Amino acid sequence: MSTRTVDTGQAVAETRSLQAFEGFLQKAGKLIGVALLDVVRFALPISALVGAAEQNQSAEEAAFLASVQLIGGAVIAIEQKWSADGSTTGAQKLADVLLLVEQPVIALFAAAGLTVDSAYVVSLVNGIVAMLNAQPADVLVPLEQKAA
Repeated sequence: MSTRTVDTGQAVAETRSLQAFEGFLQKAGKLIGVALLDVVRFALPISALVGAAEQNQSAEEAAFLASVQLIGGAVIAIEQKWSADGSTTGAQKLADVLLLVEQPVIALFAAAGLTVDSAYVVSLVNGIVAMLNAQPADVLVPLEQKAA
């Protein structure tokens, strides 16, 4: 029969590390739960509004709504892309968004029988950015208070 020695110091360190990781996962799970509630709170009314709008919409309205959705997603994606870089200008972000959405938006309106140009797409992007900027920021609350 062989005997095995265990380094109790290492075992204690590994146990503490596991406990710290479990604590992190618990806090992260609570935060995700709180965030999910916020998403559901806003998503349900928005989906009801969009559903009501879709029932009787014309081709022009469908093109506009699809364009707003496309532009909104692109604006958020570009903001996330450049969020770590504090030196990016609004003009650079606008150029990135236009690179993604200008031709698709023009095509959406053309499919609905409407002719729009780049200036119109820029005005749509600027309007959507203004709406997103007008949204109030959440008050930051420490994890311990928010999850409770």
